[in-house]
Amino acid sequence: MTNLSEELTTLLDNCTIKYPLPYKKGSSIFIGKIVIRKTKSGYLLYDVQNKEQVCTTFSKYGALAIAKQFTNSKNSHVDKLQELDRAYQKHKDDERVYNYNLSRTGDSFKKDLYTTRLETSEDNRYQIMRQLEEVIFN
Repeated sequence: MTNLSEELTTLLDNCTIKYPLPYKKGSSIFIGKIVIRKTKSGYLLYDVQNKEQVCTTFSKYGALAIAKQFTNSKNSHVDKLQELDRAYQKHKDDERVYNYNLSRTGDSFKKDLYTTRLETSEDNRYQIMRQLEEVIFN
């Protein structure tokens, strides 16, 4: 019976090294050797093994995608994922501005303009979110 439990333990250890499972402990998310912590400005990624900060992101999607890429030793794609996260942040901020301006204006032309821009930013942000989700789930 102990032999079976030892085999199961080694099997799980080997699989989680190759395919790390994310888990939440307190306010932190652990993926392999990366810890993701929420900060005031976004999310902080920290490499526990090397005891160094990897990067900061605006969105949880960006943080999870970068953590997965970093854990799989594909550091070449991390810069692209950071750019996607910055674009996500830009569109999220644009949405906030357009919503504010839409609520303050009385001019029908400006309302149409802000509505169009708001919808465009929402669509762009959603497309970026889908790209980040592809990295996370594939």
